[in-house]
Amino acid sequence: KQTVACCRCEEAGDASKGDDTEDAAMPLWLVDAKALKASRHLQQSEEAEDEVRQQQLREAIILAQDPSAFLYDLDIKVIGATGLPSPSEPGCLCEVMSARSRQRFRTRPAADKANPKWNSAAKVQADYGSAVRFTVYDNDQT
Repeated sequence: KQTVACCRCEEAGDASKGDDTEDAAMPLWLVDAKALKASRHLQQSEEAEDEVRQQQLREAIILAQDPSAFLYDLDIKVIGATGLPSPSEPGCLCEVMSARSRQRFRTRPAADKANPKWNSAAKVQADYGSAVRFTVYDNDQT
């Protein structure tokens, strides 16, 4: 027979008698170590969540004070147009204008004159309040 300290009543007893749970046959120090480890893990998780919340709050305060303080990545895709009055080589100019900068990109001229398909994409940065303008142009006249 093996005699161990019961984790619930802390009295010495027979390990084969009493509670059949896993903790009943474990030494008290081992159960306490498991509880301490679980407690530390929970505390670390809570601290990480608190840090994320604090960072989000700092960003929200900055954004409320000055929305243009952040730059945003925009993925712009120019797919096509329909019903154009048949320019000879239609293209599209995309401009992103902000207080800090002006970025632009052009598509290649399309073969279909009335319903061009460009399928051009670009990645630009914009701040709060930026304007995006699309202009269809005739490549022969630019």
